[in-house]
Amino acid sequence: MVKVTMKDGKTYEGDLWTWRPVQGWFALLDDHAPERIWLRDVSQAVNKNVWRTVKGPEDVDMLERAKKEGWAGG
Repeated sequence: MVKVTMKDGKTYEGDLWTWRPVQGWFALLDDHAPERIWLRDVSQAVNKNVWRTVKGPEDVDMLERAKKEGWAGG
C-alpha cells in the first residue's frame, strides 16, 4: 500500500500499479488518483510494509527508490 502526499496537499493511497522512475512517474490502483503521478509533484510517498529482506517488512521511501533506479529529478 503506497501512501502519497502531493506538494499541493492532496493525498492518495493505493497499491502500486505501474512504476516508471526513469520517466518520472508511477500509477496507483486508486480511483481518486490521477492516471499518472509525477514524481516531481510528490512531497512524500511511502510504500508500507514491503518485504525486502529476511528481517521482515519495512517502509520504502518511493522518492529515494526512484533516485536509485534512475530518476534524474529532485
